[in-house]
Amino acid sequence: MQQHFEVAAGSILGQNHRRVSQNNQDAWASLTLGQATIAVVCDGCGSRPKSEVGAQLGAQLTVHALAQLVAEEQPEDELFWQMLRKHLLGGMQTLQERLGADSQRLVDYWLFTLMGCLVTPETTWIFGLGDGVFAINEEFHQIGPFTNNAPPYLAYSLLWNTEKGLDPFQLQIYAQHPTEQVQSVLIGSDGVGI
Repeated sequence: MQQHFEVAAGSILGQNHRRVSQNNQDAWASLTLGQATIAVVCDGCGSRPKSEVGAQLGAQLTVHALAQLVAEEQPEDELFWQMLRKHLLGGMQTLQERLGADSQRLVDYWLFTLMGCLVTPETTWIFGLGDGVFAINEEFHQIGPFTNNAPPYLAYSLLWNTEKGLDPFQLQIYAQHPTEQVQSVLIGSDGVGI
C-alpha cells in the first residue's frame, strides 16, 4: 500500500485553546502495512481536563488494533468492526484498571471523538464515532455538530448500564468505496474548516 498512498498529518492548537492556555486535544496516528494503510484522528473533549491523553492513547490503540485485525480478518464483515470496537474498549478498560481510575477519571481522560480511514487494495472505509470531517476525492462531508456540542464518545460504553438495552455508542461506517476509485482521502476533527 505504501507505493499507492502517501500519508501526511498535522495539528495546530486552536485559537480558543491558546487564549486560555489549554493543551491541544487533537491526536493522530497512522500505520502502513503490506496490505493496508490506516489513519486515525481523535479529538479530546474540550470540557474535560485531560482528554488530550485519552485522544493520544485512543489514536494509537485504534491503529494497532486495526493492524492486528486486518492481518486476521476481512473488513467487509460487520463482525470486523464490532471486533475493532471490542479491542478498543478492552484496551481502554485495561489502561483504566492499571491506573486505578474510577468513573470520574474515565470521563476526565477517555472522552474523545474518533475519525478513521482504512485503505486495503480492494476497499477504502471511513469510520468513526462523534463529530469530525472527511473527504474522499475532494467530496467533503461533515459529521455533526451534535446538540449542546455533546458528541457521542466510545468511552460512554464503559459506563453504559446494560439494563438500559443496546449500547448506542457503536462505531459508524461513514463511507465505503472501491480503492481503485480513490485518489485522495482527508480525515479531521471538527476543528477543520473548509
